Amino acid sequence: METNDVNKVYEELINATELAQKAGVIRANTKATIETAVMLSIANGEVVGKNERERNAAAYNLYKKEYEAKDVIEQDYKEKSNDLAIAQIRVNCVRDCIRVEELAKGE
Repeated sequence: METNDVNKVYEELINATELAQKAGVIRANTKATIETAVMLSIANGEVVGKNERERNAAAYNLYKKEYEAKDVIEQDYKEKSNDLAIAQIRVNCVRDCIRVEELAKGE
């Protein structure tokens, strides 16, 4: 196993980790922003309903663009998390290959 190959998979893991963490922060902030807006709208009487289901529907109608943006952000987060998992699998594979090479040499 070449050093460049090892460095490449670790760089990919670092990059995937950074992207997944950033996507997670954006996801969390977006969810919090929407939840805060909905709570304020309920408190202000902009969102009404007899039960939680009706209030959720009213909130969705009021904040449709925000909910749609949240869905896009959720999808991006899932993709970045998947990329991170794949990068970790590649690192594990390289580690295993190095270990096999070491065993073949009798180390």
